[in-house]
Amino acid sequence: MDQLALFRPPDLVLAELHLDLRRLDLKRAHGCLTEYQRSWNGVGLTWEPSFLDFLTLNGLPKDPEDGWSLWLKLQESAFWPNVPLSVRLGFQTHYFQMILDLAGDERKVTSENGISTGYLHFLAGRLDSGLALLQQEATESVDDPLPHLYLGNTQYLLNDTWEARASYRDALLKALKRDKFAEILDVEVRAFLAEVEASEWAVIEGCIKGVLPVAHVRSAGSVERFLERHTWFVTTDSCPLPSPIQQFYACLVLSESRPVVPEDSLMKARLHMKFLNSRLHKRHMEMLETKPRD
Repeated sequence: MDQLALFRPPDLVLAELHLDLRRLDLKRAHGCLTEYQRSWNGVGLTWEPSFLDFLTLNGLPKDPEDGWSLWLKLQESAFWPNVPLSVRLGFQTHYFQMILDLAGDERKVTSENGISTGYLHFLAGRLDSGLALLQQEATESVDDPLPHLYLGNTQYLLNDTWEARASYRDALLKALKRDKFAEILDVEVRAFLAEVEASEWAVIEGCIKGVLPVAHVRSAGSVERFLERHTWFVTTDSCPLPSPIQQFYACLVLSESRPVVPEDSLMKARLHMKFLNSRLHKRHMEMLETKPRD
């Protein structure tokens, strides 16, 4: 090592180490860490050795699936909350740019972990393309909850809490698995879900409590279009039924939209809610009593 390097100010060496970690330059980061420890006996180091040890032990990912698994593992590491935001964001941007390069032209990174290309774009700092891709994926998805989860996270990071919670609601309505709840970035929503015992009904619990928003129909025409999309509600013919949770939510929308919903449809919706889950029906009706009538 150059003799002059031994006398470099510690702040300068530490800043260079942080820059190397943000850029995923592990070789240079090791050099800076060694220099700092040799020159200053490691005084002032906190999270840096643990972060570099983590990256060295696990190595950089070789494919998108491995990359996403490693990212989740990093988030759970004890040292991660102590990493300064500037380093975390810089590392995140470079890391997901690398993941996108590994993904190539794949429309979606399909894996057991299920992470969308749109969310990778967002995490790599490509905000506009990330949001557009996620909105497209969420629109196109029929049964997949993950595009809605990651769209919600993106909206949350953009400070659009209401839209984020609507997306989380849609992910839960599409049966988001409980082990994915931890990936929800909204702390209040995540804390609420952690307390709910029957996770399959968590979305309804959240809607009734007001943690998650309930969609409303605003006019007679909107009611007609809503019922056309939910033919199971208006026909006696045999037709495929959505899940009980999805049925309950559709009835909840009608019940919450009382001023524009015909009385017979309103009563039918509330009776069906009682049939599906009498406990939550009762809680909903109690909540309605506390709301001002339009």
